Amino acid sequence: MKKTALFLAVSVAAAALSAAQPRIVATEKKLDDGRTTYSKRIFLNEGSVELVYTTRDGVKMERKKYGEVFFGFRNGGLPQFNGGWSQWDFFRCFEYKNGVHNVFAARVPKSVDLKQVNGIAILDLVYPGYYTGEVKVRMMQFPEHPDWTFIRVAITGFDPWRLDFVAYPYKSDLPKERKRFIRYPQKDVEITQTSQRHNFVPEDPFIVLYNKNVQETAGNFLIFEPEKVKTVEGVSYGAGSEIRMIVQKGVPVFHYALGSFKNKPYAEAINSFFGEEGDKIRKFMDEINWDLKPAAAKK
Repeated sequence: MKKTALFLAVSVAAAALSAAQPRIVATEKKLDDGRTTYSKRIFLNEGSVELVYTTRDGVKMERKKYGEVFFGFRNGGLPQFNGGWSQWDFFRCFEYKNGVHNVFAARVPKSVDLKQVNGIAILDLVYPGYYTGEVKVRMMQFPEHPDWTFIRVAITGFDPWRLDFVAYPYKSDLPKERKRFIRYPQKDVEITQTSQRHNFVPEDPFIVLYNKNVQETAGNFLIFEPEKVKTVEGVSYGAGSEIRMIVQKGVPVFHYALGSFKNKPYAEAINSFFGEEGDKIRKFMDEINWDLKPAAAKK
């Protein structure tokens, strides 16, 4: 009996360890009109990327209804809710040529590659540009900073116009009393209504999305490179909060760190982020060897 109990305990522990390993769960569904919907849930060390694309020719997205195109990130939220970074549309890359085109919603990825090296989860996504070129996204999660995801975006063949991040701090509902805010070291601004959009020229690399009145104990942190950005706009659409960055022309590579706070008063979390925590993470990001070799991930 004891041996059986021990065996079961070991089996459960092994299963839990296995479940925590980065992996891809993929499905595909052929539709009656000749299109195919591909779904990939890509589990990292913490959270998962939700990739859904529907195509007829394997190159262009062809969306006819909700749920046929997602580029989401299940991370940075409370486990009982669907808040945090957007599970449906967390990152956008826009090209401005003969209209505005979000590459991630218009083109099918060329490749999706996931690996783990020395405990570091690494996801590589390659998308073709809308007309020419390509966008390479590398997402990395390090064991020493489990609450942060580091992202490199490398663009060739065209100049991006705008890069966006989308979050639902705490939860993606619409309580009347909740106020959405964007905060950076110089200012704290309400953006609950779309008409309250706020534009600024960034001086520092830190931005916070959070709430007041209710749902105050969870929010999202972004670290970026202000020297590569012309202007930032904070705006809300529906229940979501967006950080939109008009980027400098001719810049081919961008780096970001995505974090969050949970079960903590926003004032305490923000003070820590704007203090030592933010500086520590920015320094770590600056020292990452993004072209990871099997032997090491830091310089």
